[in-house]
Amino acid sequence: MVNKLFLIALFVVLIDRISKYFLKDINYLFLRGIINKGAAFSLLQNWNLFLIIFAILVIILIIYYRDFKEQIALGLLLGGTIGNLIDRVMLKGVIDFIAIWIFPVFNIADIANVAGGVLLIKYFMKK
Repeated sequence: MVNKLFLIALFVVLIDRISKYFLKDINYLFLRGIINKGAAFSLLQNWNLFLIIFAILVIILIIYYRDFKEQIALGLLLGGTIGNLIDRVMLKGVIDFIAIWIFPVFNIADIANVAGGVLLIKYFMKK
């Protein structure tokens, strides 16, 4: 039986890859195709190897704890991490294309990572 975590991760990766393929070169209103060579908020610029290693460690941890109760949170984090890792390996940066008001430009994988993180925080605050 396929774990819910892996189905969610696969869905996130597919949506992320499709959106980046079609929207990476667009520059219109709320869509700005850029390559972010850093992490969130453009921190750690040009630390690509470190960010790749960190992403691989996160993926290993998520797979190790795959039976954790919060399958949705881990699935979102796994999918988001894989989506951005693919970009880091192929492009030495991450394709960001959603630009909303005062927020830094981001992508679908970033949304999944934030949502997964928020769900994990919510889960641990209940404990």
